[in-house]
Amino acid sequence: MLTGRVIQGLGSGGITALTEVLITDIIPLRQRGTYFGLISLSWAFGSALGPVIGASFAQRTTWRWLFWFILPL
Repeated sequence: MLTGRVIQGLGSGGITALTEVLITDIIPLRQRGTYFGLISLSWAFGSALGPVIGASFAQRTTWRWLFWFILPL
């Protein structure tokens, strides 16, 4: 499980960096702020809703479901 999490973290960091590189490469300078704002908005929603959804999931299910939920595939 630890090895899977390491691979998942490396992939996530690469995808985040690649997203920023693609935005700066493809999007004109005038519109980049809008696109970076949309990316930041998705991070904000995920940071705000993730713990709430995770806590409600943990309250209503058993620990076995939590294990399968966080299992890196």
